[in-house]
Amino acid sequence: MRKLKEILFSKIYALLLLTVALLPAPLLAHGGVGIQHLNNVPAGPYRVYVWSDPEPPQVGEYHVTIALTENIEGDKTGLAGGPVLNAYVIVELTHLESGSTFSARATHDDALNKLFYEASFEPARQGNWSVQVRIAPPGCEAGENSGSQQSGASALSCEPAQVVGFQDEIFPKSFPWLTVLGGLLSVILIAGAAVLYLMTQPPAGKTLIVLLAMAAMAALGFWQLDRLEQRRAFNQQRRAALAAPPFELTGAPLPLPPVDLRDRQAVAHGAFDYARQVSIRNQNYEGQPGVYLVTPLLISGSDKAVLVNRGWIPVGEADPATWHMFDEQQSGSQTGILQPTRRHPDGTVSEIPQDTVSGWYRLDIEAIGQTLPYQLIPVVLQLVPGNGENQNSRSTQTESQATIQPRRIQQDLSLDEGNHLSYALQWFGFAITAAVVYISVARRAETRPQ
Repeated sequence: MRKLKEILFSKIYALLLLTVALLPAPLLAHGGVGIQHLNNVPAGPYRVYVWSDPEPPQVGEYHVTIALTENIEGDKTGLAGGPVLNAYVIVELTHLESGSTFSARATHDDALNKLFYEASFEPARQGNWSVQVRIAPPGCEAGENSGSQQSGASALSCEPAQVVGFQDEIFPKSFPWLTVLGGLLSVILIAGAAVLYLMTQPPAGKTLIVLLAMAAMAALGFWQLDRLEQRRAFNQQRRAALAAPPFELTGAPLPLPPVDLRDRQAVAHGAFDYARQVSIRNQNYEGQPGVYLVTPLLISGSDKAVLVNRGWIPVGEADPATWHMFDEQQSGSQTGILQPTRRHPDGTVSEIPQDTVSGWYRLDIEAIGQTLPYQLIPVVLQLVPGNGENQNSRSTQTESQATIQPRRIQQDLSLDEGNHLSYALQWFGFAITAAVVYISVARRAETRPQ
């Protein structure tokens, strides 16, 4: 009897262990901007950009994301004004058929990208909805009349709220196939474990080993599903950065940590310091070896500079004596995307090479900055195709030289989800296969003549 209890206890323990291992990891929250509805729309002192997600909009989940920039007189591109981070923003949803209305304040706290405002809703009805965004100065309540003030801000003159809007159609909530699939696989695996107990009589140790192996395989499957959700969240963050309006680098403190500004569009005004440009070794372009040509841009109206990755040049032109042929218009506006510094994999700053011009292997802002007489802002401006390409300032260049690099680095827009889903299905399949094979072997052993 005691031996039977020990066997039953070991089997129950293994079943519980398997059940815990099969618990799916929690899904990550939404993380992006989704569908753009308003782009660079002037609204009083602001220019407004509005998105919604998920794609398509669904009953029970609707997020409105807003970006605001300063509306500079005479600027129609939206590039001249910086981000507005202290406005009072209210989003109002109205169901056009029933008249039901919901409102919520949009804040930076709810947004993945802290340069944005976001408001979240849980609409219970499908159909067409009117979405209105009300924007007021800081300290005011959206919708107040001119001259009204919030309590405690008697010195503040509030302007009427600026209102922009659009209509959106919300669809019935889609079926959660991934969650259901994970649940079904969990049930199948747990049922398989139960079958092992009921249909076989092998030693408890062997059963426990097989169950632990199944649990490990199932845990790896759910780990891959978690990696898939992380990848989707990262892709949403990149979409948010790529869709965000560009802001100007002025030398003032950055609105976010540099790593959170990756792939964000930006513009800088100033003059290139060609006398102090450097190259980054071991860079390939379409399979050809070369270097990145990086030039400090002295920001207008500031005592700081930003490193500008002007693009790739072939290794045959990597000698600093030939770089003058790549000189572009020295002063003006430069548009590109922001990239963080490139340190060692362990996070330490790169060593300063003996050759401080062409001896660099990483675009490490801190290390390069130690060789310059001015302070660098902690991001790199990577020029994109179309930004002043081949506008070389030397009239003596031949046409063939004018088409030589630096080639602007093509932005990586791939937002694929990788192979995580297929890997997860493979691990679940391995676990089910292990159960089937073990049952088959145990049944054969049971029917084998003694």
